[in-house]
Amino acid sequence: EEAIRRDDFRENYPEEEIRKDLAYVVDREKKFTQKDQINERKSKILEAIIFFQAELNNWFGEGVFTARVSRFDDIAHGTDLVLEFLDEKGLVRIALAIDITSAQDEATLKNKLLSIKKGVESGKLTDVKYFKSEADQSRMRLRNIPRLLVVINNNTLHELIELSLNKDRERLRKHQIQRIILEELYKQLIHYFWFSKEGNPLIAEKFQEAMKLIQPILDSKRDIRIDYEKDNSVALIEGLVDEVFPI
Repeated sequence: EEAIRRDDFRENYPEEEIRKDLAYVVDREKKFTQKDQINERKSKILEAIIFFQAELNNWFGEGVFTARVSRFDDIAHGTDLVLEFLDEKGLVRIALAIDITSAQDEATLKNKLLSIKKGVESGKLTDVKYFKSEADQSRMRLRNIPRLLVVINNNTLHELIELSLNKDRERLRKHQIQRIILEELYKQLIHYFWFSKEGNPLIAEKFQEAMKLIQPILDSKRDIRIDYEKDNSVALIEGLVDEVFPI
């Protein structure tokens, strides 16, 4: 119900361009393997839970808006959600593109990171073509924004599904996933910043600005304990980020 719809952007793009993007989505989906479809379904469930809990229980802190993106941007740009940060004047300071997955296959995750690395090296980050702001409902194209990877394992996914179905609001409000996500985002930003600092200072500045926004939110969640034996996602993504983005 919250997904971006074509009709929302008739004033932004020609009808023919929108039709081509829809055809692109249909063509790509036809090529999905059964494994792709299973992973896709898991990721969409996880994405929906994060989307609603971020709004209901401030998983990303106050003053941070979580926006869904179109199916086109999901497939073409590897983005599931966009985080919007507002300054004291109510203006958007920065947006982060978030790619959410429950995949634990190291090759799949490494390929995602290599895709991000390619953009960092070229100085061209991620676009979100069909973006509708949760802050003010404006519609626009986001250009050259940082893309980050959120990895959550199956144990946590299944627990979140159970808690959501049982409407266990208290456990969802305090769930460790919010700190897990923030830890993953922050550690990636550190590596991206130092990796790009010499070659692409303007790109590095984007990562540094994002770090400054994420750090106080993460600090506010320090009282949430992470059971690393139950969810090893932080260690998994940290090891792969060390490998792909050596600093």
